[in-house]
Amino acid sequence: MNPQPKPEKKIKIKACDFRKKYGKRLKTKNAKPKLSDKIKELDKWFSRAVRLMWVDDDGLVKCASCSKKDHAKNMDCGHFFNRDSKALRWSFNNCRPQCPVRDFGCNSKMDRPEVQNAFRQTLISQGVNIEAMEIKRRNTVKYTVFELDLLIKECQGIVRYQLKNKNIEKWW
Repeated sequence: MNPQPKPEKKIKIKACDFRKKYGKRLKTKNAKPKLSDKIKELDKWFSRAVRLMWVDDDGLVKCASCSKKDHAKNMDCGHFFNRDSKALRWSFNNCRPQCPVRDFGCNSKMDRPEVQNAFRQTLISQGVNIEAMEIKRRNTVKYTVFELDLLIKECQGIVRYQLKNKNIEKWW
């Protein structure tokens, strides 16, 4: 009579060795996209769309606060009401190109009244209703991954259209 084969011993692997071999976590086949990843992607595409929407014929963008002109890749997407307000975070009425934070430009000085007033005057001169935005920013909004995907696709479409129409090359 043949003895039954002995079951193989399961090899235990240390957590640090597992992370070295497979990374922090295994990606499953049907893994759901994380909301935070979608928000980051939407922020990226929305910023590009805002800057490209305001490009002039020379390929330059004017800062909404100080009127300094520079290439769109060197500007930031400035928010009149800050990004904490989810209802206005991705609103084209709330955003305009601004001098970048990395240069200590206007986008980093939005707490200063003169910078904020200049931004406000730019928005008003372009026909934006500040009072309506003030009311809207108090709304509580919670986005789903599906809604964020739709917004991403919308921003990508705007970026494609602006690049084609204004003959601008991608900088990213």
